[in-house]
Amino acid sequence: MGGSVYAFAGGKGGVGKTATTANVAVALAEMGFDVAAVDVDLGMANLGQTLGVRPEAGIHEVLAGNATLADVLRAGPAGVQVVPGGNRMEATTDADPANLRTVVGPLRDAVDVVLLDTGAGISHQNLVAYGLSDGILLCTTADHVAVGDAGNTRDLAGHVDAPVVGTVVARVDGETDVAALGERLGTDVVAAIPTYDRPDAPEPRVLEDPESPAAAEYRRLANTVAVCHKTGDLQAAASEAREEVAVPVGEDADADEESRGVIGRLLGRLPRRG
Repeated sequence: MGGSVYAFAGGKGGVGKTATTANVAVALAEMGFDVAAVDVDLGMANLGQTLGVRPEAGIHEVLAGNATLADVLRAGPAGVQVVPGGNRMEATTDADPANLRTVVGPLRDAVDVVLLDTGAGISHQNLVAYGLSDGILLCTTADHVAVGDAGNTRDLAGHVDAPVVGTVVARVDGETDVAALGERLGTDVVAAIPTYDRPDAPEPRVLEDPESPAAAEYRRLANTVAVCHKTGDLQAAASEAREEVAVPVGEDADADEESRGVIGRLLGRLPRRG
């Protein structure tokens, strides 16, 4: 049957995609799953740094045809297998997102869960990553622009038949109306990550501050991913998570017409799942 692939996605930078990917990966590994975490943010790769992995070569070199997956795969905390970003500019410019299948496919066969840390915006690399995924977890903060971009990402995922598991809201505090965010995006809010006491707190929180509220929420999100993997039932996993967060489901938000145009121009370049 092979493993499951889930992408953490959001249209805006700084909404917690990398931190969430790293923490959920470690939490799943601590639960006994074989996990791989892949940095597919080709423009601003920092998942390796977040997980304490700093190799000279990474996914950029693989996508450019200058290295194999085995060359760049590194062991991270709790046994997570990490595919970090590369450090050389020439590899960044030569990296072909269409080659992502050569990374994700072997990992899907080798581990239980593959987590993809995607980049911001609407891009070919994100379309490929979404198309290779079994489910998408939207990442956003309460910021109005971030929520709008998350909605555009949801629509983008729909164009490649990648189902949305739910939304992860970061930097939640007493002023955050989590229910309203779920209604606006038309998805289940499956995790509400509290604002860290210190913005520069070290990651992953599940290891650095395991008793913190943020670490507890990352672990609960990891359990949602685990349910998705074990049952293949995205709706059941999202519903279970929603009940714990106590967030209702709303109607789909209106799609952004300009984003639809960009999506259409990219679709012809996308390799399909299979």
